[in-house]
Parts: sequence; C-alpha cells; structure tokens
Amino acid sequence: MAGQNRSMAPMPTYDEAKIWGILAAENAGNHLCAAEALAGSGFRGQAISLAVLAVEEAVKARAMLGYARSQYRPGFGLDAATMKKIIRGPHQVRHLIAWFQGGSAEAKALLASDTSDHEAEARLKADFAALDWLLVANTSKNGGFYVDYLGGGHWSTPIAATDAQWEMARAVATPFVVEAGNQAARWIADPVRGAPDEPEPSPP
Repeated sequence: MAGQNRSMAPMPTYDEAKIWGILAAENAGNHLCAAEALAGSGFRGQAISLAVLAVEEAVKARAMLGYARSQYRPGFGLDAATMKKIIRGPHQVRHLIAWFQGGSAEAKALLASDTSDHEAEARLKADFAALDWLLVANTSKNGGFYVDYLGGGHWSTPIAATDAQWEMARAVATPFVVEAGNQAARWIADPVRGAPDEPEPSPP
C-alpha cells in the first residue's frame, strides 16, 4: 500500500471485511495495551496518541464486521461507498463515527424525551464528554507525537500531557476497543454469521 492512493484502493469482499475487522480489533487492543504501558512509564502524551489510534482501529473493526454481517441483513444502511468514507476517509470521520457507535440507546432516547431520567442524563453527559474528546482527538494524537511552537515563547510537547488528559483518553477509548474485541470474538466463534446476539427467527 505504500505510495498508493488510499481512496482508490479496492473495497474488501464480505469475507475479507470479516478478516479485516478481526485483525483491526486485535490491533486496537494492542494499541491500547501499548498506551497503558507508556502511560505507566510516564509517557502520557504518547499514550494518548496511541489511545486515539486504538479508537480509529476499533471503529474500522466494528464497521468492517458490520459490513460482513450485512450480507445477511437486507437494507443494511452502510453501502460500499459509505464504508469507503469510513475506512479510507479523513481520521475525523472515524472519530465522529466512534461517537455514533458508542452512544447509549438510553441517552439518545433522552434527547427526544420530555421526561426526567437521572441515570440516562448521567450517561448522556458522559456521551457528550466523549464527543468533546473525539472532536479534538486528531489534535491530541499529533500533540502526543510531536513538539510544536505555539508562539510567544510557548511550546507544545508530549511530555506536558497530564494524568487527567490520559485518564480521559483511556476512559473514552476502552469501551470502543472492548466492544470491537467482543464482536471479533463472536466472528471467531461463528465464522459464518458472527454469532449474532439476536436469536434467529423461527421458520413459519
């Protein structure tokens, strides 16, 4: 793939999408494990960068596994053109897709409700905190890799990342990575259909 225009790269078949999803889920987990190790050694900036990469890979994994299952689900909303935008498009696309993947159904329902639900409200608040993080994730990723001059005698350096910034990155990234791993495990257990959670309908 070196030197190849990613937007022109071919889309995988359903079987290839399944393999890609499993490999991407594993890679996402590896990124997060490496991030934990770096943070534990004091390299919080680099750890945040890897946490962002873990989210990006988890998004691709879940999208690919969903695409693989779509062959059994007529009317699946993500066609090949849309999938290409997710996996080949700018990183910011995957960051926003992550929020859609990760938001709770209860919190989303609350947006259209006029009733009070303290538990759902707390989840919605957490969802929007994750969105805030995802909206600047690409900047955070670059900030953990590079030194930059901000002007006025000020610099941005990876070593300046705080414990709070790392903990937020870990809190946002972990659920995405765990769910990607769970979905990959279901496909490994059932290579044909990905062990769907819903029971298959009984024949009439």
